[in-house]
Amino acid sequence: MHALVQAYTQRLAENGHDNPQRTIEELLAHHLNCKPLEIYNQTTLNESIVETDLNRLLNNEPLQYILGTAHFYGIEFNCDARALIPRPETESLIELILQSDLKDQPTPRLIDVGTGTGCIALTLASHLPNAHLEAVDSSEAALALTWENAEKLDLSKRIVLHHNNLLSERPDDTYDAIISNPPYIATDHWKALAPSVKEFEPRAALDAGPEGTECYEALAPEAWRALKPNGHLFLEIGYDQSNLVQRILQRNGFHAIHLQKDLQGHDRIIHARK
Repeated sequence: MHALVQAYTQRLAENGHDNPQRTIEELLAHHLNCKPLEIYNQTTLNESIVETDLNRLLNNEPLQYILGTAHFYGIEFNCDARALIPRPETESLIELILQSDLKDQPTPRLIDVGTGTGCIALTLASHLPNAHLEAVDSSEAALALTWENAEKLDLSKRIVLHHNNLLSERPDDTYDAIISNPPYIATDHWKALAPSVKEFEPRAALDAGPEGTECYEALAPEAWRALKPNGHLFLEIGYDQSNLVQRILQRNGFHAIHLQKDLQGHDRIIHARK
């Protein structure tokens, strides 16, 4: 198995993949139904099936789509081309929410805007047992994936899904917290993304428009309307957007605006109050 891993790793490395050995270990672990470090104890492998998946990797398809799963905050989510792959940076958003006073409220009402796989809403549902969770997406396909994950995690009774754009159809003064990881990449920057992202992940979940801040401009007034007094707004942002997004929020009446960096030291999360 060592020789096989080495051969597959070299092919990926020659193709310019980041961390090729770990990618191969995860792929083989998937096919051998074991943990990545346990693959070296295995003796049998269907190399033809692995070769098919290796060719998909060499074609820049993300590993998560090949495996059909992605891990987020310790939870395994179904993941495919219907939605953006959950990123480790977004776990900072979960941490901030769980540290807020929402955990002390008897039945806080939260909504995740642009839910995709449902990773944010369903993770919060699993950690805030008294919360009422809702999620919205403009993509019916993404919502179908969210529902699959809700059923997989036995959380389908804990979440309500809405198919519409942002918060346009949600009533006033409804939510204690609004959470969103919206599209925030400017179109020119989207064109320059790695092929594994640009060619496989849904463009609508990434490309916000010419400026990259279009979703924040649209969401801010809707969030102000839909939040209860003193309600929370949690947003993931691009690494260079903190000043722009803060100004958008201030224009729309938000206060107590705080910025948090991710594990790489980049500006990543904005928390504001109505």
